[in-house]
Amino acid sequence: MTTMLERQALPVSALCPDEVRDRLALTVVKDHPEFSVEYAGRLVVEAAKFQAASAARPDVRMAPSLLVDHGWHAWLTNTIDRDALMTRIGGVVHHVPELPGEDGGDKAAVRRQTLAVMTETGYAADLELWPAASGECSQCHAGCTDSPNTGKK
Repeated sequence: MTTMLERQALPVSALCPDEVRDRLALTVVKDHPEFSVEYAGRLVVEAAKFQAASAARPDVRMAPSLLVDHGWHAWLTNTIDRDALMTRIGGVVHHVPELPGEDGGDKAAVRRQTLAVMTETGYAADLELWPAASGECSQCHAGCTDSPNTGKK
């Protein structure tokens, strides 16, 4: 069965304008100096596509890869740019990190589902940025993957 979507995919240039991509890429690099600005920009764009797909299909459980999560956190910490993105995509995507002890379910299935919804909604995934099945948050310190609160690093 095919689901008809009411929204058309925005071109990436409208979804994540160059000046926003560049600014948020610097946020990623500040936290992850091992990344080049160009690579960080790809993470920011991919996080924008992930959020647009998530807003279009709020009925589907989705999660970013650990890499794309770095870009998503840049959006989350730059609220003016994030609010503008939410306006452009016509919805709000909430960040709900998995807490210690919670069963995140089949991460490989969530990854497949996420990539399928991105494709369905018109956003081709940069597959190099989706190497492993994961729905875990990788940056914040509220009980996520590398949180000092969990002991995982």
